[in-house]
Amino acid sequence: RRDPVHAHCHPDVLHMILDSNGSPVSSRKFANSAARSVLRGPTWPNWDAGVNELVPSFDRKTLSHLSRRLIFNRGIPKECIRQKATYSIGSAWLPKYEGPDQEPGRELSRWLSRVWFPLCDVRGKSSNWWSLLKEISIAMDRDGESFVVATETAGGFPKLQHLPSYLVQSDANIKEVESGEYAGLPIEDGVITNGMGTVVAYRVARDITKPYADFDDISAQNVYHLFDSAFPERNRGFPAFAASLEGLKNSFTSEQLELIRQMVVSSIYLTERTENGIDPNDPAFTQSWDERCGQDSPGLVSENVSPGIKQLVGGMHSFEHIKHENPGDIWSAFQDRVYSEAVTGAGWPPILLHMSGRQGTEIRAAQQRARQTIADRQSKILPFARWAIAFAMSRAWRGGFVNAQTSSALEWDFTMPARLTVDDGREAKSELEALQAGSLSMTQYQQNRGKTAKQHYMEVANDILDAIEVATEVSARSGVEIT
Repeated sequence: RRDPVHAHCHPDVLHMILDSNGSPVSSRKFANSAARSVLRGPTWPNWDAGVNELVPSFDRKTLSHLSRRLIFNRGIPKECIRQKATYSIGSAWLPKYEGPDQEPGRELSRWLSRVWFPLCDVRGKSSNWWSLLKEISIAMDRDGESFVVATETAGGFPKLQHLPSYLVQSDANIKEVESGEYAGLPIEDGVITNGMGTVVAYRVARDITKPYADFDDISAQNVYHLFDSAFPERNRGFPAFAASLEGLKNSFTSEQLELIRQMVVSSIYLTERTENGIDPNDPAFTQSWDERCGQDSPGLVSENVSPGIKQLVGGMHSFEHIKHENPGDIWSAFQDRVYSEAVTGAGWPPILLHMSGRQGTEIRAAQQRARQTIADRQSKILPFARWAIAFAMSRAWRGGFVNAQTSSALEWDFTMPARLTVDDGREAKSELEALQAGSLSMTQYQQNRGKTAKQHYMEVANDILDAIEVATEVSARSGVEIT
C-alpha cells in the first residue's frame, strides 16, 4: 500500500539509496572533476604514493631510452634542446673573480680560461669547457639528468668526465648497500643516501653488460648531478619530453607509414588496363601471380620503367594515374599540434622553431618566455661551474700548475651570453635610450650583450691606445703630426 505522505512524489524518489544519516546519496559534486562516475568519462584511481613508487626505476629508464631515440631521429625536439643549450651557454661562461684580492684573481682567471677550459674534458682537445656545458644542458633535457665526475690525470692535472646517465643504476630488488664503504645505507636507482635522505654516493656501472656485478660506488663529493627537480623525494630526473613521449612515438610511427605509402604510390607511374593480355615472354614484364595457377589466372603484371613501374591489369583498355591525396592538411596540422605540445612541455616556445607568419607581439611574448627558460637553465649550471673551478684550482695548487691563490673560493662568477632577442634593432634602440636616460646602468646594458662593464671599458681603452700608437707611427713616418 502506497504511503499517502509520499503519494505526490515521483516513483524514483521512493527507491533512493540512503546514507547512514538517512539522507539520499547523490553522485553530484560541487567539484565536477572529482565525480567518480563512468557516465562522466574515464575514471582514474587515486594513487597517494611517492613518485619513486609511481614511477619506479625501470619506468624511468624506459622514458629516458625512448627520449634518446626519438630526439636522435626527430629534428624538431632535437632543435628545441639544441637552441636552449646554445642560448644558455654560447661562447661565454668565462670566470671573473669578484673578491678583494684582484691581482691573484686575474691570474687565476687567465689560467682557467687559457689553460684549463680548453683541456678540462677527459676526451681531449676535441672537447672543452664550452662543449661540455652544452652537452650537460642537452643531456638534462634528453636524458633527464647529467652526471659529471671530477678526476685527474696521473700527473695530477684536474679533469672532468661527463657520464652517460644510464651508467648510474642499481638492482631494483636491492634496497640497501650490501658491502663496502656505504654498507647498510639505502640505495634507490643508483643513488645512495644516508638516514636524512642526503645523497652520499652514486653507483656507476663499469661494464654495462653486467651493471649489477661490476660497478663503483663514487662519493657524491666527486660527482655533480644536474637535473630539473619537480618532486622533493626524487633523486633522479625525467626527460623534458616525458609528458609527450607517447604522442611523439605515435607521430613518428605515423610519419614512417606515410613515407612508406608515398614511396609505394610514387613508384607507380600509371595503371594500364588491356583486354588483349600481355606477352609473358617479354622480359620487361614481371608477374605477381603464382605460376602454378596458370597464365590465365588473374594477377598483377608490371613493366619496369626505372625508377618506377607501370602496372598492367586485365579489363577494357584505359590508363589510370595514381593520385597523391595523403597526407593532407588535417594530418599535417595534427602532427604540428603533437610537436607543439611536446616543445611547450619542454619549456621552449614552439614559434621560435617556426617564426614565419607570426605577429611581432606574439614573437616578443615567446622571446620573454624563452629568456626565463634560459635564465632557469643557467641557474642550474652556475653552481656546477663554481664547483668545477673550485675543484680545478684546488688540484692546480696542489700540483703546482698555478701559484696564485685568492682569499675566497666563493667570490667567483661567470660572464653570460648575450640575451636572446629576435628584434635587435628595436630592442637596441630602446636600451640605448634607457642608458642615456639613466634608468639602465652600463653594467646591465653590457650584460644584455654578453659582456661586463669592465670588459667594455677595457675595449674602449685599448681602442684609444691603438689609435695613439698608429697616430705616433704615421706622424714619425710622414713628418706630419697627427693628434
